[in-house]
Amino acid sequence: MLQSREDILTFILPFDGPDILLSLKEAGNMEYRENGITPERLNLYGLIGVDPERAVSCRQIHSRKIFMVDKAPEGVLQGDGLITGNKNLILCATAADCMPVYFFDRNTGSFGITHSGWKGTGIAADAVHLLTQKMNSRIDDLVAVMGPSAGVCCYEVDKERYSFFKNNWGAESVDKRDGSFYLDLPAANRQILESTGVKNIYSFNECTICNDKYGSFRREGPGRFTLMLAMIGYFG
Repeated sequence: MLQSREDILTFILPFDGPDILLSLKEAGNMEYRENGITPERLNLYGLIGVDPERAVSCRQIHSRKIFMVDKAPEGVLQGDGLITGNKNLILCATAADCMPVYFFDRNTGSFGITHSGWKGTGIAADAVHLLTQKMNSRIDDLVAVMGPSAGVCCYEVDKERYSFFKNNWGAESVDKRDGSFYLDLPAANRQILESTGVKNIYSFNECTICNDKYGSFRREGPGRFTLMLAMIGYFG
């Protein structure tokens, strides 16, 4: 179930687990800074009652690199995913058409987050692998929540990118209409998660390009787009 206000979207799961949140366009640009925290992020942390010292973020590089963290890092993490078993941490990722995917283990309490754009598609499977191999999660205990992203309705690409996606993630991950080529990030990520054996998969199921409550690189344009902040953790 989704709970929405003008600046924050919250995903309410049908069982106990970590808090799952996405800031909306109205909350402002949540860009990552290596030398400090933006006022927009500080304001968001204040709204939800989270100490900024608990929040962990990466400098995202559109990769499949995931970090296992047990405390706030002292240096810059360059990658696109985070996993922890420390309930005192809040894991964060930014997105503006790419898909944030949230993970948690209903038994151990471990959780994670990934940033999955077209270049990094497949990172969700890497997160599941790390959770099962490094955090001792059982596949039946894992839950994945796919955040909003560019949808197949709007995510037009060139033929080369279309072919790359189709060859790697199958025919269901793409669409061709009226001579134009489209990617289906939700379908690709669902297929990837299902291939790992994860059964508990939930989705925001909204396109960030055609829904203006979301920040969108495609809709707003370079230099003007709003990065949203995806967060998972035990806020209280």
